[in-house]
Amino acid sequence: MIPVANIEDIFDTLATYLNAPIYQAYPVQETESEFPHGVYNIIMDQNEHAYQNVLMRTENIDPTLVDNNFYEKTKLTISLIFCDKNRIDRIALLAQNALHWFKSTIGREYCKAQGGIIVNLINNNIQDRTIWIEHLNWENRYGFDLQFLYVNKMTEPIEDIEIIKLDPYPENIAEQEIIINV
Repeated sequence: MIPVANIEDIFDTLATYLNAPIYQAYPVQETESEFPHGVYNIIMDQNEHAYQNVLMRTENIDPTLVDNNFYEKTKLTISLIFCDKNRIDRIALLAQNALHWFKSTIGREYCKAQGGIIVNLINNNIQDRTIWIEHLNWENRYGFDLQFLYVNKMTEPIEDIEIIKLDPYPENIAEQEIIINV
């Protein structure tokens, strides 16, 4: 699972770049939001189950320990829309600039710096997602969908094997135990 703080940081940085607020769907009432604004909604969070059982052992800084590394691959699908009551041109420009930010080296490198999040644009098209909201009348919406790909690494240190005791003789026989130092 992608840390929520990393996702929020990406959209806060995008909001600063666009000079328009971006909210997670919907922390405030629509009537309280200023226009224009952006809204992102996580529409699918899936883990790749075939990737869940990957285990790799690596050396630890402490020579008496070995690290078991478990990996979890996550794909998060997000819908990002920009809303305004009257000005379609403003939200079309915001959506276009946001799409270009996710395409740009700056945007991709910023996402990658947030724990290795890779951006995958589902489509390169901005879509009209205008809707009718009964208490607000028409609300113009433009947006697009994207995916965040992420590999979470969980590390569990375990004690390394230092001495192996071999007892080749059945119980109740008085023979000397063989010890092998590793």
